[in-house]
Amino acid sequence: MEQDHSPVSHISFLQRSIFVSAKTANIAAWLALASALTAITNLLNFPLQQIPIPENKDAGIGEAEMRQMLRGFIYLVAIIAVAISLVTFFFLTRFSSKVKKGVSNNQPTTISEGLRSLGSYFKIWGILMMLAMIFFVLSALGLLLRG
Repeated sequence: MEQDHSPVSHISFLQRSIFVSAKTANIAAWLALASALTAITNLLNFPLQQIPIPENKDAGIGEAEMRQMLRGFIYLVAIIAVAISLVTFFFLTRFSSKVKKGVSNNQPTTISEGLRSLGSYFKIWGILMMLAMIFFVLSALGLLLRG
């Protein structure tokens, strides 16, 4: 019978599970970054002429100004999306590299550092989800009060 000489051949089931999770997280981080960059590219290349903009002569804002504001809003959304993607990519890849190194070299402190990065990753997403919920609640209240 041939023996496996990989760095994880001598570790326990729990360590192997953590190692596989770290490898999967690395793949997920790269896929998420690639998909975010693709979505942002598509957003920035979206033709604004396809969006119908009603004229509001009472407010003194013409169609050209509205399209310019819309373009600025799209750029702002793209910048925020890039920032979120890069920060979450950093924490997820840091988790992956630290945990794989810690399991391979039997270094519990390195594994702990990696798990702290994973905790930071989930904290960031928790904060983003709370902000999204607050935004939706305020939007719903605005629609109800507007009539």
